[in-house]
Amino acid sequence: MKNDLAEFLALVSCGAVNSVLYGPDGRELIVYSLGPGALVGEGALLQLGGMARRSATAVACGKTEIHMLDKRHFGALLALDGCRDQLLRWCGWQHQQTMQLLESIGLLRLETRLARLLLRLSGDDAQCAIRLPRNQSNLAAMINGSRPKVNFLLSDWTARGVLRKDRRSFFVADLPALRRLAVPSA
Repeated sequence: MKNDLAEFLALVSCGAVNSVLYGPDGRELIVYSLGPGALVGEGALLQLGGMARRSATAVACGKTEIHMLDKRHFGALLALDGCRDQLLRWCGWQHQQTMQLLESIGLLRLETRLARLLLRLSGDDAQCAIRLPRNQSNLAAMINGSRPKVNFLLSDWTARGVLRKDRRSFFVADLPALRRLAVPSA
């Protein structure tokens, strides 16, 4: 939970964990979703002073398996060959993701944010099913939008032929059109 003392870090071995922030009204913002191989909670352990607190809440998405490492073993882990470099790369990736999210929610329209997320989830491949979160609320939380507005855009883009829906999956039907939607308009 956000503001808890950092007592451990976790390694996601299967499933997914969302890093979530909650507003005073209960609205949530998914900062990033972490899959197998990801670390959770290492940032707080890297802070100096020994009384570091977590900066976000970690929420498991469906069936998830993690392995926990107590903070007293963290120093020994960092001493392993290459571990410190890997951890720095990981922290750099998380910093980059956070900055992209801040730029997106602060400067881009919802339509652009959703198009960029769909391109990222599809791997920019029209043949690939877009793996959406379990529910529309989580999808909206990933782009700091509301569920009704995200649902409206998905329905509109499906009607316009940008997306194609097949049961519970979406596919990119018109990749150039989705790429155009992902470009910020002036």
